Amino acid sequence: MNPELGEREKIQVVVIFCEESKAAGRQYTKRLLPDWLIPYSPIRMDLLLLAEQSRREQHTNLEECCEIIGCQEPRTVAKHLARLRSGVLNAALKVAWEIARVPHLSPLPNVTPAVSPISRLTIYHQSLCRVWRAAGHPHGTPSLQKLIQTEFWKLLGKISISCTVPIGQPP
Repeated sequence: MNPELGEREKIQVVVIFCEESKAAGRQYTKRLLPDWLIPYSPIRMDLLLLAEQSRREQHTNLEECCEIIGCQEPRTVAKHLARLRSGVLNAALKVAWEIARVPHLSPLPNVTPAVSPISRLTIYHQSLCRVWRAAGHPHGTPSLQKLIQTEFWKLLGKISISCTVPIGQPP
């Protein structure tokens, strides 16, 4: 959705196709989705995160969030903001679990319940980045938007993933 024009935009999604997997009767396509895509929604995640930040920092109302996102219905924005908070809390829990697995590399950051979900996830993500650097992890950490995007997919029941953070060998 283009918030300036109030229109939907077409995008191209890269699809990887594997003939061998298809012949074997396994999943044979993989789609590489952009970070800002919310599954099955015309609303962009980057704009939703911007609206959430604006609500936290500037106490904007739902109508102002509608303008940021490019949506006309405040109830839709409220629904997406609630889903965002839920997804962010789920992602934060999984990232905290990853950090807690290796207490010798870094303690779990001290976060109080008063910290907003996105701030909590950001703190945990920064800590996880330090842990993986200290462990010499070859792949690095996924972006915050990828973590949140995966949780959106899970909330919608479209995928079954045990963890949003790619787990290899423990550091």
